[in-house]
Amino acid sequence: MSKRKMHLWHFYYGWIIVGVALVSMAFWFGIRTTFSVFYVALLEDFPWSRGEAAGGQSMALITYTVMAPLVGGLIDRFGPRRIIIPGILLLASGLILCAYIEILLQFYLIYGAIVGIGVTCIGIVSYTAILAHWFEKKRGVASGLAVSGMGLGTFLLVPLSQHFISLWGWRAAFHHLLWCRLGGYSSYVYGSGC
Repeated sequence: MSKRKMHLWHFYYGWIIVGVALVSMAFWFGIRTTFSVFYVALLEDFPWSRGEAAGGQSMALITYTVMAPLVGGLIDRFGPRRIIIPGILLLASGLILCAYIEILLQFYLIYGAIVGIGVTCIGIVSYTAILAHWFEKKRGVASGLAVSGMGLGTFLLVPLSQHFISLWGWRAAFHHLLWCRLGGYSSYVYGSGC
């Protein structure tokens, strides 16, 4: 086979990693953006003010801000897989527990802290490290494609969350979205090679 034909069939596995990162970032960012539809449902169910209910998302964002540098250091020390897998478990546990929230403090601790830490472990910090491992020349293109998953996650998961809430209520919707999200994360566990 000529060199030209061999070059046409050469496929770099790093592009699979980009696809996995795109799907995973879609689910990661979807977690953050679906809060807007859960927020309305929470206000209907609980006697919380809008500010109190929004405090859960604020707490999650503060957790992300504080934890991101720590997670980056842990990734440097232990590698992304050893950080992402516990992050998936934290996120899954947090989403399961969210369905059983009864008081505001539980919401802050579960959604703001547990889900917030889980999201940080599986977020952009982790995938930036993974993509840097796989790409030198086309790192910008690879990162851009992977990060486009954030827009895709918003586009798909916000209406899906609303649909689940309208069918089953917000408590069951947390569980249904958890299964959707775990599908995206399992692609990382089996596909990243890091």
